[in-house]
Amino acid sequence: MDSASAAGYPESAHFLFDEQGGFAANMKMFSHDPDVPLSSHLFGDVKEWTTRAPMLALSDPDPALGFPAGTTLQPKVFVRNTSAKTYAAHLRFNWRSATTSGKTSPINLVLKPNATHVVDVAALQAQNLIPADAHWAGVTLSAPVQPDDLMAVAASYDQTGRYGAQTPFGDQLASHWEGGQWEVDSMHNSLITIGNGGSNPARAELTLLYNHGGEQYRIEKSLAPGEQAMIDFGKLIRGQIPDKDGHVLPPDLTSGAYRLRDLADPAAGSLYEGKVIVDKTHGHAAYGCMICCGPEEPSMQYDPINLIIFLYEYQQVNASNSCGGGVQIVTGDFPTWWTDNTSIATANRNKITGAGAGSTTHYAQSKPMYWGFRENASYCPTSQPVPSAGTDVLSLSCTSTVTRGSSATCTVTGPSGTTVSGWKFVDGSNNTVNRSQNTTSLTWSGTMVTSGTVSVTATVSGASTPLSAGVTVNNRTNFAFATVQPNKETNPYTCVSNSGSVVLSVNNPPQPAGGNNYDYIGKYCDIEDYSYNFLTLSDNGPNSGYSYITAATSNASFHWIIAQDADNPSSTFYKAQCGNYNAANSTGYISGAQLDTNTIRHESAIVQGHYGNYVTTQNNSNNNVGTGLESAVNLSSGTTFQNWVTSDIAPRITALHNGTQSPEPYDVNHDQNGVYDGPINFSPYAACQ
Repeated sequence: MDSASAAGYPESAHFLFDEQGGFAANMKMFSHDPDVPLSSHLFGDVKEWTTRAPMLALSDPDPALGFPAGTTLQPKVFVRNTSAKTYAAHLRFNWRSATTSGKTSPINLVLKPNATHVVDVAALQAQNLIPADAHWAGVTLSAPVQPDDLMAVAASYDQTGRYGAQTPFGDQLASHWEGGQWEVDSMHNSLITIGNGGSNPARAELTLLYNHGGEQYRIEKSLAPGEQAMIDFGKLIRGQIPDKDGHVLPPDLTSGAYRLRDLADPAAGSLYEGKVIVDKTHGHAAYGCMICCGPEEPSMQYDPINLIIFLYEYQQVNASNSCGGGVQIVTGDFPTWWTDNTSIATANRNKITGAGAGSTTHYAQSKPMYWGFRENASYCPTSQPVPSAGTDVLSLSCTSTVTRGSSATCTVTGPSGTTVSGWKFVDGSNNTVNRSQNTTSLTWSGTMVTSGTVSVTATVSGASTPLSAGVTVNNRTNFAFATVQPNKETNPYTCVSNSGSVVLSVNNPPQPAGGNNYDYIGKYCDIEDYSYNFLTLSDNGPNSGYSYITAATSNASFHWIIAQDADNPSSTFYKAQCGNYNAANSTGYISGAQLDTNTIRHESAIVQGHYGNYVTTQNNSNNNVGTGLESAVNLSSGTTFQNWVTSDIAPRITALHNGTQSPEPYDVNHDQNGVYDGPINFSPYAACQ
């Protein structure tokens, strides 16, 4: 047995087993890296470094090995202390016979510096520490050392050195293993042992791949902590044993590959394995090794991730599979997230939220789990990698509320190097203003006359983010038109407005008009003329191109007339109104004074008068022309804007006219309370009784 020096990096050693009969076997090459942390090799939550040899053939070989009858093996475990310290190691055997299985108590080994200790397992069987009829043993070696400070080999050959088997030690546990070729034919067989080296139950799935990986045979076994299971591939084929899906292996199948997974814990499983391939030609059972598989080199999907203040994005962690299969999402294996600066961004798991404009970095740390191959290493270490990514938080802030005609400013804030493009304003009717000057400026200012949304695309670190902010424009408060006073005019009177003229005229002395026409004694007209000044914005701001009213004047008036004789106590008509109406027997006439009062009320009073209707309608902001002119804003100019204003205000004028006319006040035969005062005495006048 040879060994390399205990000093230096990396340290390697090989064991050469030389017995009589000229047999020599290069059994194992070890790599020792003194800088590998113990934490990366504490697989399965073990408390000290632990390595395992899954398939040590014992003195009475398993018939599946195909050795000649009467062959007796000499199983031994060789343990080498490569350090300059003395260690107390613990050796345990998990044995199996044809019918039963069990475990030994720990065997304590004192290993001096740079010394090799040989454990005669056959002697342990002779002492009945391991049953004499046991065929196999899994060997577990543990010690308070750094990874690979102890090197071990388990080998079992007969005294001639011709028949025997080896099983390598390894400390690796994993959730995913991939194995190479297995063989089953008249001269070969393959045996595999799978074990649970962790502290929690495992659910192992062994998959045999054949026909170039196109077909599968799956076995599932539940393993308690420390438990092992052996599978004889030849028995599966010859016995046509169905798998978990009811499939059987073809009877002429001779080779394939295999895979092992821990279904109970796909991220940090606790499985190990060992395989021997029996070669009856030479009498050897050669070991074969699987390789552990896991995600490797985790990275953030978005780097940097661009955020907007108060809004969030979900980050993902990606990793490639060390055994192929492309990139996979492993975000669920990263429970811990944080940022360098919570005033810029916060992390709630993988939900990253912008808090303030600027740049920071966000991180994620995986749970303790197995990661794939690293350079110059053939193991999957247990670690908690911490991928990170830049976090750029952008904001677009605008003067949120302004009074119409006031200025607003929109500003993009972000990390150094932020650029912008595509400034745009859109109002509630989807009218759009695209910025045409200074388009790369981080600010956009101008007079605002209508509410809407300002948007821009901000780019930082090569990633673009659309930003938007609203601007609300409030109405000015001094534009509502006040009501005008009613003007009494002489009958007849011509009402002149911007839309034309109308003559107010009633008969004098009054004559009955027939029907329900109450205008035979008095009439009114309401004129809703107005004028205004406007401005078209040209400041290259968000509302550039819009026109709005800067000042407005009411030219409204209210006129009414009454027949002269109805308003003159000395007239014959006035005197003919006897004032002797008797409601009990409906005889007599209204008085001249009451008729005069009722007519004046009907045309010009606040209560039960057309003028009162006008006041009520005018005081409604939905009808007020001044209020309408204040909010008259349109993306047009010149005559086009003026024509638009006319059409925009027209419904208000119509509403004022209709509201003044209706509801019709009590007629002139009634007072303001609706009390009937009697009929009118028209010419030829009836004598008063």
